[in-house]
Amino acid sequence: MEAKKLREEALKVLRGAVVGVLATASPDGIPHAAAVLFSADENLMVYFVTKSLTAKHKNLLKNDLVSLAVNFGPPVYIQIQGRAELVTHPMEREAIIDRVAKQGATLSHVWPPILLVGGDYCAYRVKPSSIRATDLSSKPILKGESAHFDFL
Repeated sequence: MEAKKLREEALKVLRGAVVGVLATASPDGIPHAAAVLFSADENLMVYFVTKSLTAKHKNLLKNDLVSLAVNFGPPVYIQIQGRAELVTHPMEREAIIDRVAKQGATLSHVWPPILLVGGDYCAYRVKPSSIRATDLSSKPILKGESAHFDFL
């Protein structure tokens, strides 16, 4: 799949997906990965909500680098690396919470993890520094071939 088409597919996956796996690291470098509800916009900016007592929020206060992995259905696997910014402006924070909650309301097979206890809601915006998409529908990768495309 050519890079432009793969970017379009990646955007389609991100705009249609509901759950991803977000990886953070503690100040001591201990990795932590957790499922998150998220939403993405047309500029490939990703938004997610967590609670203030979670490990991911505590980690992000000390180290804002994140990685998000998404592949739930389509043949395109997305990996995003970037920096997570805690959104503190009340109106913007509420808009992100609403946006992610609406996306999460489409889940019928699980209850949204955002309903967990764990303090106050915290809204984050992830500005990607790198987006990699892998086309899993193509033939297996052979020597010298790659199905990976970097966008940023």
